[in-house]
Amino acid sequence: MGIVSSRQKKFGFFVGDINKNRKVVKLPFDGYYEELKVAVQYSAIQHIESRQILPQQNIQLIELSYSDFNHDKQNKIIRNTDIDEGIVR
Repeated sequence: MGIVSSRQKKFGFFVGDINKNRKVVKLPFDGYYEELKVAVQYSAIQHIESRQILPQQNIQLIELSYSDFNHDKQNKIIRNTDIDEGIVR
């Protein structure tokens, strides 16, 4: 493409949980093309392979989407046992 990307780019608005030092962790993207304002997130092989390997080992894989759950302004999942169980089932 002739365009250089930033590797493991982190944004202040894209954060995960608070770490053991009580700091909010910025989550990285695999690549970011600033000129295009395009972020890239690669779906790693272990995510794809786990769908094949786990059933061969008689282990069921449950994949959950963040969007399935209610979350607060800090993007933390709002736990509700009744709703959570309905999603997982």
